[in-house]
Amino acid sequence: KHTRLAGNLTEEFFFIFLFSYCAYLLAEASNLSGIVAVFFCGITMRHYTFHNLSLMTNITLDPAFIFIWAGAIVALRKFPPIS
Repeated sequence: KHTRLAGNLTEEFFFIFLFSYCAYLLAEASNLSGIVAVFFCGITMRHYTFHNLSLMTNITLDPAFIFIWAGAIVALRKFPPIS
């Protein structure tokens, strides 16, 4: 109500990352799956934040997340986790 985040790409991205990380930390502290928590947090945030973020943030974040996702896949194929 009293803040204006619209148009400030860095702050909007920071809050998206912060909420996702908080969901992960809460799940891990509860001995639940952090990956599933972040997955459902992403689904929920996509539904609600799409209309509340500025146009510039929507345009910038969509390719950024795809790039991060593709980089994670490449990294996991190159360096598979040790079980």
